[in-house]
Amino acid sequence: MVFIGAGNCFLRLDARDYAGTVGSKISDGGFAIASGALAVGPPAEARFTLAPAAPDPACGLSRVSYVVPRQAHVRLTLLDLQGRELATLAEGEREPGRHSATLDAAALPPGLHFLRLQAPGVDLVQRVVTLR
Repeated sequence: MVFIGAGNCFLRLDARDYAGTVGSKISDGGFAIASGALAVGPPAEARFTLAPAAPDPACGLSRVSYVVPRQAHVRLTLLDLQGRELATLAEGEREPGRHSATLDAAALPPGLHFLRLQAPGVDLVQRVVTLR
């Protein structure tokens, strides 16, 4: 049985012994169900996340989504295979919540690139393939 509350799910287990005594336990840690996927741990809004570019492979404009759990200075950049910075997609103070930036892949050489999200204590990377 699953209980849903405040965006978290908890698992409740009922067990009956041979004497008919029933015991119940509700999980200590919550989990979230989103888009049919199961995510164990804190909800996505409770930590920095960087989603893959959509669409990927990118051949024109692509959207890059990221979550900032607390107000922070963030920097979202595009890197080549050698780690050289090709573009800055977003930079500055961000309020908590979901944010997005636009990647213009038409101006990039085709190949493998990396999106990098940096914030105090955070360094996340996602790959993105660009086509012509």
